[in-house]
Amino acid sequence: PEPLADEAKAFARKQLNQRDVEVTVAEMDRNGICIGSLAFPGQQAAGSKTYAEELLEAGLAKLDERFAEYNMNAAGVLPLRRAQDAAIEAKKGLHLLDAEAAAAAAKGAA
Repeated sequence: PEPLADEAKAFARKQLNQRDVEVTVAEMDRNGICIGSLAFPGQQAAGSKTYAEELLEAGLAKLDERFAEYNMNAAGVLPLRRAQDAAIEAKKGLHLLDAEAAAAAAKGAA
């Protein structure tokens, strides 16, 4: 399984179970894979974080640069990048694992 898969699953259950959500599909490829967003009703008006921002900030996801480059405008990507940068700086979740792997590689190369 993927690193932190169980943690990400628990996070999703806590945030999404028994809640109304709005799903916006921006694009779908010929295999049925869609790119879009998930939000709670009224979330944008309230100025709160999106579910994607919360996942990134918790270090339970990483921003796919291909998605960022080709499928979103700069205004939509900026909050996602900020959330991911905060997780990287705090070494949360996947970014802690990345930091530990980098430290072990540097130690092994020495």
